[in-house]
Amino acid sequence: MVASAKDPRWHRPCTELTYQPMQEVLRYLRANGFKTTLLPAAGQDFVRVYSEQAYGIPPEQVVGSALETKYGYDKDGNRLLTKRPS
Repeated sequence: MVASAKDPRWHRPCTELTYQPMQEVLRYLRANGFKTTLLPAAGQDFVRVYSEQAYGIPPEQVVGSALETKYGYDKDGNRLLTKRPS
């Protein structure tokens, strides 16, 4: 599903729209024996879905915030899902 998601502006798979200098640094580090890890600003669960396809980094090497999903209602009674630090 991730590979089939296309960016509406560029009409390319989202996994291909990565920062090229970052890709080059990751390749350089791996070629020189380093283990690469991602530390995303977004929650780790989101990034783990596409990290291997986009960056060659397996999900277990993505370290970040683990967010808890809370189910509730807004002031008008509409259902609401919120993500909070666990």
